[in-house]
Amino acid sequence: MNGGGLADLLRNGVGGLLPRSESQLIRFAVVGVVGVGVNSAALSLLYRLAHVALPVSSAISTELAIASNFLLDDRWTFAQRGRSWTRFAKFNLTAVGGLVLTAATVWFLVDHLRIHYLLANVLAVGGSGALNYLLCTTWIWTRRA
Repeated sequence: MNGGGLADLLRNGVGGLLPRSESQLIRFAVVGVVGVGVNSAALSLLYRLAHVALPVSSAISTELAIASNFLLDDRWTFAQRGRSWTRFAKFNLTAVGGLVLTAATVWFLVDHLRIHYLLANVLAVGGSGALNYLLCTTWIWTRRA
């Protein structure tokens, strides 16, 4: 069996939950990295230059990154046409859920399992990102969308 056959077997064997294409998963990851840049830039502008309180700056910069990620994922990663407030609301809910999951996982790994906080963060972000991708492909941007 060649590598393509194995990939097809895995793809079909888990009900199509694996990436529709490897390039889609790569685009999804690139959008995530862009989101980190948007968040960091907005946070710096708001907090450092505009002197907006840190919690307010953080909340605004996070929502800007979520909106940026949604637009890029909607148009580039999942190639949807037309606006959808429903998709945007679902994406926001998924992003906030991922934030809560990441924070809770880091806390648990550090406090209870005594894992270094940076390793805990990488593990939490990885798990949250995988769940986010799964929700994006099965709930927000379905094959029928």
